[in-house]
Amino acid sequence: IRYWEELPKQHSCVIAVDPAYSDDATADYKVASVVAIDQNQNRYLLNYIRTHDDLGTFQDAIINLFISHKSYCTGVGIPNSGIEKAFFDSFMKKCEERKVYPPVIELKNVFTRAGTTVGVRNKRDRIVAALQPLFQNGKYYIRPEHLEARDELLTIGSSRHDDLVDCLAYSEQILQPVFYDLKEAENRYEEVETINRGQTGYGDYD
Repeated sequence: IRYWEELPKQHSCVIAVDPAYSDDATADYKVASVVAIDQNQNRYLLNYIRTHDDLGTFQDAIINLFISHKSYCTGVGIPNSGIEKAFFDSFMKKCEERKVYPPVIELKNVFTRAGTTVGVRNKRDRIVAALQPLFQNGKYYIRPEHLEARDELLTIGSSRHDDLVDCLAYSEQILQPVFYDLKEAENRYEEVETINRGQTGYGDYD
């Protein structure tokens, strides 16, 4: 595992969300991770939330995470199928209540291997397929203080909790080869905010 101390000047980031549906301390964690990508296709874990807070508190924390990274953020990925649809819909309503409009992208519970059309659905296999090549090739960096991330990465398949590494795998669906320096990022966000978003703030969606 490699660690970063200083980010490259140009990069963008995404936020991926892995909700859980119980507030019990023994349940899965609710997780949101911020992963950056640079021009050399290196990944950097910037920040994350890993909590058993109630859903409303967790959703507010996701929005705050987006606000803190909005100048560089190209997408906020959230699952939207089956039981996860209720969380997706309530998150969209929470954003509307706060008048914050992140670029939400629907996540799929499948990872497609690069250069193929083969989809991997099993959770552990999906995580390994998405992350193992990056770590083996020295293309993924975390912070020294990211202890939970390090522990989950070193115990994939044997640890009771894999919610954070699952979030990192989700990020691979939505990372974009788009890079901003500070001034460009600030100008980009100002331009986005001038767009007419309609009555809902998100345009029309089902």
